Amino acid sequence: MSLRGGSSAPLSKVAMRRLLTELESLARDPPPLISACPVSEERWHEWDCVIVGPDDTLYAGGAFRAKLLFPAQYPMQPPKMVFTSAMWHPNIYKGGDRDGEVCISALHPATGDPMTGETVSEQWSPARTIESILLSVQSILAEPNLSSPANVDAAAQMRREPDGFRAKVRETVRRSLAA
Repeated sequence: MSLRGGSSAPLSKVAMRRLLTELESLARDPPPLISACPVSEERWHEWDCVIVGPDDTLYAGGAFRAKLLFPAQYPMQPPKMVFTSAMWHPNIYKGGDRDGEVCISALHPATGDPMTGETVSEQWSPARTIESILLSVQSILAEPNLSSPANVDAAAQMRREPDGFRAKVRETVRRSLAA
């Protein structure tokens, strides 16, 4: 899988300091059912993540792998999050150039454009952290946003054929554990 949007440009000093601070915070007080760290010492702009599906959701028990891709200007610009595990979810793109990419307001640049349907307070802010991003993504596993789906097929199936949707998610969970 090709990871789009990842920058090969060197991270700014501000970005490196911020990422180091966030890594220390995640190590000191890890959020439940979530892990994240840089791929290597040479690739701080790319982090490996695992989100375990929350209990009492269709994704319960799954271990979903993803990448966080940080731009050189982080935290002034948002990272991208791309699942490398197969995902069937209304807010995660399926197929094409954006396959696996998470679509949530918290990862969208703050534009103030009323056409997006998002408020600036919902969009990216440098005050957001890696932990808050991962918790937001874990939250959409429990409560997808059907008003603005990235995967229209998954959203339609969830609305019109809930049994088929549940079966497809169960298969996604099974595949996440086999990887």
